[in-house]
Amino acid sequence: MIKLTEEKMVDLCYKKLLESNRYKAIIKEVPYLSRSIDMILITGDNDIFSIEFKLTNWRKAIRQAADHKNGTDKAYIYIQCNFMLE
Repeated sequence: MIKLTEEKMVDLCYKKLLESNRYKAIIKEVPYLSRSIDMILITGDNDIFSIEFKLTNWRKAIRQAADHKNGTDKAYIYIQCNFMLE
């Protein structure tokens, strides 16, 4: 099993989203309030989505996503799941 860091999670997702050509802009580490949003997506219709990446501490991710909703149209949380499929 590959051990990911939050930074690697963001980078992998960024690459996949770039390959999809579905968004007008994809921006990592966007300053917002006193911290930063891990990733912002801007659609062709100029909708703005935020994504917060977490390995742990899902409660913190929910609080951050709620804050992001003040400046974005939708806020998502990406949490790594550690499980094996047989």
